[in-house]
Amino acid sequence: MNIKIIGSGAIGSLFAGLLNTRQVDVCFANNPVWEKKRTAATLRLVLPGRWLKVEGICYDDTRKADMLFVCVKRHHLPVLKKEQLSESLSENSGNILFFNYSKTGINHLSPGNDFHPLFCVTLLSAVSLQPGDVELTSENSHIICEKNKVLKKILSLLKDFHIKLHMVDDISPYMNSYFIFQLLYLPVAMCNTTLLHFFSYREGRELAMRILHEGIKTFEKSGKPLQKLPSCDPLELLHQLEKKAEQFTSYRYKPDRTYNPLLQSLLLEKESEAKELNGELVTLAKDAGVDSSWNWRLLQKLPRVKRFGYYPTPSDLLKGI
Repeated sequence: MNIKIIGSGAIGSLFAGLLNTRQVDVCFANNPVWEKKRTAATLRLVLPGRWLKVEGICYDDTRKADMLFVCVKRHHLPVLKKEQLSESLSENSGNILFFNYSKTGINHLSPGNDFHPLFCVTLLSAVSLQPGDVELTSENSHIICEKNKVLKKILSLLKDFHIKLHMVDDISPYMNSYFIFQLLYLPVAMCNTTLLHFFSYREGRELAMRILHEGIKTFEKSGKPLQKLPSCDPLELLHQLEKKAEQFTSYRYKPDRTYNPLLQSLLLEKESEAKELNGELVTLAKDAGVDSSWNWRLLQKLPRVKRFGYYPTPSDLLKGI
């Protein structure tokens, strides 16, 4: 079994490195948006309690693979072409695993006889602030995937790294729940902080509850079902914010490196996925007749962060919007 990974950011590099240590033949494909092509990668993976150095993972755009992992950012997904995916697969192979995308997000690829799309949700925190360095900051990590025998065999190899695999029949409700949770990435990133530190402020909890309420109500009105997640569950988090707020105050001064993907993009001065998350929620809410003014206000303030810098605290962010 050999795997080609499209997207060598935090998630792509993490899975490439971990699978490589388990003797899985892995290579990268160059991202279509790159101006300069890469040839090889050396990865340094920082894991809870240890670190690994992985050498010799190549970039090979011509190599055929038994399975593709697509890990590019949401705003890069439209750049991918159906032909690029099909030509990367070995003869009689057709499985492509899409990481953290909705099924409607790949409609432009028109999957059919050429390849069979599979989807997964990664409930973990991977931080990469420079190429080749990835830190898995979550102690307990989960992957939720659609049922597939080959995929189960591959991803089960990650259990030694405390990444628990969940195989499900219908992944859409899990995707919906995770989408709502990810709406919190934007306000947290705008304060250059982590989720738990954000929650240590009363104003941070108040803003988070408003954002989650808009997301949950929008999905309910749109008829999109939600499924409880083993971690990062929006309904459980909302309950904790409403009923157990005091548990978050102690995180004000605890060290924490769980920088979410939007914050990593802002720190690296790259395009973020705010439009594909909070912007998409605003569009869905409008169609469902739901007020999404808090998510909309956050989006309007994002250019201010890029021009003048981060909000010092969640209190300042709430005042600003």
